[in-house]
Amino acid sequence: MNYFILHRGSNLVAGILSASVPPARSNDYKFIAASDKTLSIYLKWVQKHKDVCPDFGELIAKSNHLKDKLNPQGHTLLPTIPREVKEATTTTREAVICSWLTLHSTATEHDLHDKFGCGVVVARAYLNKWL
Repeated sequence: MNYFILHRGSNLVAGILSASVPPARSNDYKFIAASDKTLSIYLKWVQKHKDVCPDFGELIAKSNHLKDKLNPQGHTLLPTIPREVKEATTTTREAVICSWLTLHSTATEHDLHDKFGCGVVVARAYLNKWL
């Protein structure tokens, strides 16, 4: 029999366990029996979204077997964690210093050193470059 390994705290599927006897109880993980159809849905999801654990609510929404087994009353199920893709924003130190210098155009190398701790020589180089 196959079981989903469900992390209790996050409601994320940590993996699949294949065992001939039901797994022992755990405080951190819950084991839920998985049919072949549900496993194929899970494996397709994992292939599509590498390096991400699926939320169990997402699998329930896609599998009628899990929906009938775990939600016999037919309540509306929502994913625990909304999956929003955030773009990585990287701001370099130089960009931060440049924007600070545009706001403080009368700053000296000592002001820049006091603000960013970059040293007076480096501060003078930033001033020469950006002002």
